[in-house]
Amino acid sequence: MCTQTEVPLGSKRHQYRTLLSLITVALIALFPPLSLQEAGAAEFEIHPAIMVIEEYNDNIFLTREDKVDDFITRAVPSLAFKYSAPLWTWDIAYALDYMHYAKGARGDDTTHNLIAKGSIELLKDRFFIKLNDDYGRVSLDVTRDLTKESSFVDQSDRNIFVANPYYVIRPAERTRITAGYIYSNTWYEDPRAVNKTDNVVYVEPSYDLTPRTTLSAGYRYTDDRNDETDYTKHDAYMGSRYEYADKSDVFFRVGNTWLNFKGAKRYSRLFWNAGVNHDFTPFTGTLLVSMDYSEDPLGALIRENTYLAGIRADLSRTKANLTLAVTEYKNAETRRTTTTKYGAGGTVRYELTPRTGGSFEFLAERLEEEDPDTHIRRYVLGVRFDYLLWKDFTVSLAYRYADSSSPREEDDEENTYRANRFFLELKKTF
Repeated sequence: MCTQTEVPLGSKRHQYRTLLSLITVALIALFPPLSLQEAGAAEFEIHPAIMVIEEYNDNIFLTREDKVDDFITRAVPSLAFKYSAPLWTWDIAYALDYMHYAKGARGDDTTHNLIAKGSIELLKDRFFIKLNDDYGRVSLDVTRDLTKESSFVDQSDRNIFVANPYYVIRPAERTRITAGYIYSNTWYEDPRAVNKTDNVVYVEPSYDLTPRTTLSAGYRYTDDRNDETDYTKHDAYMGSRYEYADKSDVFFRVGNTWLNFKGAKRYSRLFWNAGVNHDFTPFTGTLLVSMDYSEDPLGALIRENTYLAGIRADLSRTKANLTLAVTEYKNAETRRTTTTKYGAGGTVRYELTPRTGGSFEFLAERLEEEDPDTHIRRYVLGVRFDYLLWKDFTVSLAYRYADSSSPREEDDEENTYRANRFFLELKKTF
């Protein structure tokens, strides 16, 4: 665990990204009133809200010794916005999260959380453009989601903007060919993280063999420019999905990746995923095995081998899920395993009354590095109670406990800590 590098919130770079997110929300919000005049069938929803959170944290910096506690007051105004018309749709959720530390453990902090999705149909059933923008705070450790334990330690604000124009050809009744281009820009506020820009060209044919069986294939070329090592990537793949019963299906995809890192030799690697989803009503079971590539905030590219089993329940008053997983993180160039993670996690949500609900969540993980004597044990537990005082006004009490430890002496200070967090939340939706 690395200590968060403080970046002045008033820096030009931060102000630019913040302004970009706000402009995105403002421009999208301005379009619907104009289009409402063009399409009487349009649907429009907007839901502002305000949330005030008082938190007590007995270990702000997640350290073993010299713990620092503080009371944190958070003000979170938000806006949920949906617009749907024959030619385009927008779905936006935005929140401003301001944090004040009463004891001065650290300076006041502000971050923005934005998920904006747009779809424009330029030619009916043929030519489309998808626009996505995702701004929020994320963990810099790809093997651990530290946002579950802290609001800032080893984290960074991140913005991902994606523009995806694509064209759909239907040469036959059961055949579709999708060809498109993806521009993706990923930016991190923390200077340790790797910013990158992807330009992707792809073509993906698919064929409905039967009403329940679909065959698919594809080719994708990626040109990645990043702060660490530029690379190009060619992906060729094929797969199938078979729905053998209502809400139950089995699927697979297999392919090969050709990687060319700038200044290094070329690599050829297989990737694949396969799984099954089975509806037991009211339970749903999932099995998944995969070997694929993903981005590391502190590096350019990693390879993940995942083995996962899960079960989900949806009862009249109870919703629950449990997941067991093993994930191997490998260096994309050397194929050496850097970390193996064994994890179990789940949540249970129960409605006590129409006005009162409670939830419990847990996460248990063991992370092993190449050295067999090196590991990190990690637990995160949380409970929450919500009560609807009156229409659209909710009060909540929550508690979260984090426990991490490592037997290796040099990791003891960074990865051994305990933290208790208590929350009182008030939320009003308008």
